[in-house]
Amino acid sequence: MGNFPSGSELGLITATGEGEQWFMVVRYIDAGYVKDDDAANWDADALMTSIKEGTEEDNKNREAQGFPPLIIRGWEEKPHYDKVANKVVWAISAQERDSPMGVNYNTLALGRQGYLSMNMVGSLEQLPVLKPHVNQLLANVEFVEGKRYTDFNSTTDKVAAVGLTALIAGAAVKSGLLAKLWAFIIPLLVAGKKLFMLLVIALGGLAAKYLKKKPQAEQPGGGGGVS
Repeated sequence: MGNFPSGSELGLITATGEGEQWFMVVRYIDAGYVKDDDAANWDADALMTSIKEGTEEDNKNREAQGFPPLIIRGWEEKPHYDKVANKVVWAISAQERDSPMGVNYNTLALGRQGYLSMNMVGSLEQLPVLKPHVNQLLANVEFVEGKRYTDFNSTTDKVAAVGLTALIAGAAVKSGLLAKLWAFIIPLLVAGKKLFMLLVIALGGLAAKYLKKKPQAEQPGGGGGVS
């Protein structure tokens, strides 16, 4: 399974809804303040070309480790940046050889000293089901006061070595590792076992330090969803 986990993981969220099969890896990367200047000039086609080229190069490492190559199909949702909320969303469809087409639905929430990454993985046919969950989870992410993107102090704070464009391209190349994890989790979901949250880092530590929990309104009707 390559180098997963990396040590930056906060947890793993999986589906509990009837007929839903997906999971989301949540990470906090202490990379420093990520400048968002390049978001205004994104060329989605050029970015996809770069992602495919990077994936082809990474496939050499995958094959050397005994993993099949990853084939990128293209955007299912082109990258878009909310400059007010400082959050990014994009989705890419990809598959391993002789495997069903999957989708990586990625989100980033930028903070003062790093960013929260939430990468949801599922089958392409379930993309309409994934989107509401992604939107709900991202809407409930907010950094605590003093750690927000707007709290950045240019005289004292570390600036990340890369911008948003490089983060998007890098996340796409790493999607093959999540595909391997997907193959492990799906049999558990099919067997009816609910994996609510696998903590890799204690949420009372890093997550409590950087993120605050928004109160959620009660959802009518209960039903399946995210736990």
